[in-house]
Amino acid sequence: MSHVFLPRVHHGKAPFAKRGRVLRAFFVLALVFGAQEVRATDAASQDAETVYLHETHEAKPPLGFPGFCKRYPSQCSPVSAGRTVRLSAVSLATLKAINDWVNGRITETSDLDAFGREEYWTLPKARGDCEDFALLKRQSLIAIGFPSEALMVTVVRTADLQTHAVLSVATDQGELILDNLQAAILPWQVSGYAFIKRQSFLDPSRWSFLEMTHKQGLPSL
Repeated sequence: MSHVFLPRVHHGKAPFAKRGRVLRAFFVLALVFGAQEVRATDAASQDAETVYLHETHEAKPPLGFPGFCKRYPSQCSPVSAGRTVRLSAVSLATLKAINDWVNGRITETSDLDAFGREEYWTLPKARGDCEDFALLKRQSLIAIGFPSEALMVTVVRTADLQTHAVLSVATDQGELILDNLQAAILPWQVSGYAFIKRQSFLDPSRWSFLEMTHKQGLPSL
């Protein structure tokens, strides 16, 4: 059976270059062990009964998102093809490895404490808020071959009515949630969250409101 290996993460003040080498090494390992399983599949061919969140109409992006796109334009580029992740033991293990790696590497801190301002979205190096966890997971998965359009930063409401951000991953068997509040990778239906809005499937620079339905597919191509 193939395995995806999680690198040893140093939580001290290691030089950024050293941390970067560790991250690149992890990307190489994940690509070698997961490339054959993390193939994109055409969204138009999905089973009608597959469970997805349904995008309804355009939403205003979160306050910190436009500034993030200006600093990292490649992370907000639209795509021409709608693809999902082929879910397998290896691709699921890769998602779990990235989720654990980012959750272990980054210390959750408010934007005000970490960056001196509210709603500052970024790719964190050591500290960040919930959306920064999601952005780093998205970037890391894209770097090892996951289709960018299948990875959407998503705004949710928790059981205690707090606003929170997670990463939604569209697979050929439904959508999964990567969360900095828990290690488990869960289908959105059992995550315990109310889903509000997210990056649009084909254009990550735009946002859409969400409808929680059990029989809607991804946008038609």
